[in-house]
Amino acid sequence: GSMLGYAMTLERMMAGEGKPMNAGVAKGVAIALVLLSLVSLKFVVLDEYGRESALLHTMTAKSAQEQKQAIEASLARVSSFESLRLSYLSFVKGSLALLAKDPTPQKTKVVLEFMQIYEKHFAAYVAYKPDHYRARINYAYLLLLETALGENKLKQAEEQIKIAYELSKDHPLTYIMDSTAHLYGGDLKDAERLMGEALA
Repeated sequence: GSMLGYAMTLERMMAGEGKPMNAGVAKGVAIALVLLSLVSLKFVVLDEYGRESALLHTMTAKSAQEQKQAIEASLARVSSFESLRLSYLSFVKGSLALLAKDPTPQKTKVVLEFMQIYEKHFAAYVAYKPDHYRARINYAYLLLLETALGENKLKQAEEQIKIAYELSKDHPLTYIMDSTAHLYGGDLKDAERLMGEALA
């Protein structure tokens, strides 16, 4: 549905793959497209996806249980933020592409199960390094994706965004994530206001 489409837009935002489009679309989609034009490749260097492609291939080569075990093993070292970030963004990239083609309830359920594994690891990481801004933002992004797929994690995302403001009040990505959270919560007025602040 429309929320899955917006989740795809968020994924492209975090990967720096988006391009601006016409402004004559619906307001919510227009906000999403603004997100795409604001974020550069600094959050995910695209050629690094190649190093993580094996993770996506395991979705067809192994059972879900085996893949979960492989993810857990690869993220066993709590101190490695880059391993966590690249692993989960690669998974998100492949999973949202899969759901966009065939969004069945069963596939959505499986994707959410994997996202909850990453959520656990992000929670452990921010407990280990509570002042890590990028970890907070990526964690909020993951929670918003879970919300878009039907698992309401909006409150948890808002908590991470609140801390992100404390860590980097003037960073435009903080406002972008806050705008997205308001949009997911149905508050279009504040979503647009926050986006305006991000652009200021």
